Amino acid sequence: MRRADGQDDLETLGEDLGEQVQRDFVAFIGYVSQTCADELDLPTEEDLGELDPQQQ
Repeated sequence: MRRADGQDDLETLGEDLGEQVQRDFVAFIGYVSQTCADELDLPTEEDLGELDPQQQ
């Protein structure tokens, strides 16, 4: 198990992982965000778009 001992560790956690592992993690987070947004009370892409000044 990986653990962050402070803010600096938290910000760099995972940087030493391989590119494929990082891509897989990003894909997993995207999947969870899309399929479990209601159950986890996550903002939708539409909600996030409202916060993005480039999309306004």
